[in-house]
Amino acid sequence: MDHIPDEDDPAFVLSWADSITDGLVREGVIDPAGKTREELREEFRAWFDTDGEEYIRDLHVAIDYQASIHAEARRYLDRGAVQLSVVMYATYFEHWLNGLLSWGASRLGLDDDDVVKMLRANSLDGKTTYLWRLVFGERLDDRILGTVKRVADARNAFVHYKWRSYHADSPVFDDQRALLVELLSGCEPVIDLAEKYERDLYTRLAQSEDGDTDVS
Repeated sequence: MDHIPDEDDPAFVLSWADSITDGLVREGVIDPAGKTREELREEFRAWFDTDGEEYIRDLHVAIDYQASIHAEARRYLDRGAVQLSVVMYATYFEHWLNGLLSWGASRLGLDDDDVVKMLRANSLDGKTTYLWRLVFGERLDDRILGTVKRVADARNAFVHYKWRSYHADSPVFDDQRALLVELLSGCEPVIDLAEKYERDLYTRLAQSEDGDTDVS
């Protein structure tokens, strides 16, 4: 278990513990309803003291780059590198969507190969509409959906060079940049909303399994 972090790197230990906590939430071991991140950490510590050793013995891990991608998106925005920031924010949202859809599809019985095929076969529009409803039995929050699509469109315009030419003195360049900055500045509240939506989704689905409640 040499890859398991130790107390010499507190920041990594905290990140590692948060990742396991999120896994326990997805598995229904920890109920996240109404709890702050710090309260979830306290519950994780209590769980780890009683059940952690056996859990770690059979631990399977996957590398999740969401936190580092999010940090890079903010860093580029702070530096004024808005085009690179939009690439990072779009990538963050895609990881968030794919991660949740992967978990939801696995919960329905799909194996890893089928999950990968499902994600590859569906566009962003498909993932955020009919596939989301098929997997989770509900529609994705419109506030999240709108931002995800606008950021993806801005990312595609940059990556695939979908630009028109204008006169050198045209104000359109400044106007486009201002609109992009406005869009990116609104990403942080949406990320907070998405994280809350994710925690609430785990709770709703767990309650549905326990009481056969319709979550749509």
